[in-house]
Amino acid sequence: MIKMMKDLMELEDEKYSELYKNGYPHSSPEYVIRRNGYDKNQYVCDLGCGMAEAAKYFNKYVGVDVSKYAIEQNIINFNNDKNKKFYHSPLNNLGFLKNEHFNLVLVLDVMEHLYPDDIDDALNEISKLNADIFAFHISLVPSVRYDKNGNNLHLSLYNENVWIEKLKKYFKPAVSRSIRLEYHISVEIKPIKR
Repeated sequence: MIKMMKDLMELEDEKYSELYKNGYPHSSPEYVIRRNGYDKNQYVCDLGCGMAEAAKYFNKYVGVDVSKYAIEQNIINFNNDKNKKFYHSPLNNLGFLKNEHFNLVLVLDVMEHLYPDDIDDALNEISKLNADIFAFHISLVPSVRYDKNGNNLHLSLYNENVWIEKLKKYFKPAVSRSIRLEYHISVEIKPIKR
């Protein structure tokens, strides 16, 4: 099982590294950040950070991504900013962040990229993070982009109600605010302090 997980991570790393090398546009987090009024002084963890578009909106920032290439580029691009840190890891392995307390955890346009069998492990791991707010932005429709083999990048497509139920399974209270946008659901969670 561990070898299978490692092999899958390597395949996902290869897929997204190739996409980023070829200019894969990560969606802009600006809309979600501004709409929710997140403050630049919040300590943020951006899961599935890609090319770290959200880093420019926050003074203290941690980015995590499955793409080794994206992480390497982020380290180069932010090498003069000691308040920006980057880690190469899948979402089902976040134990290295257990001693951190984040004001905000961003999971923007990430969950739909996971294989359906990996969603529960990822949500379980994300829910263990110590954070004041978790902000999810999840696409409900197929991607307009494909990998080199012609596969759609959105591997887990569910309706709004299914995503809310999945989040409720791991977060108590489950949803502080949920907004249905045209093709996305935006969910903010403020968990009960442990």
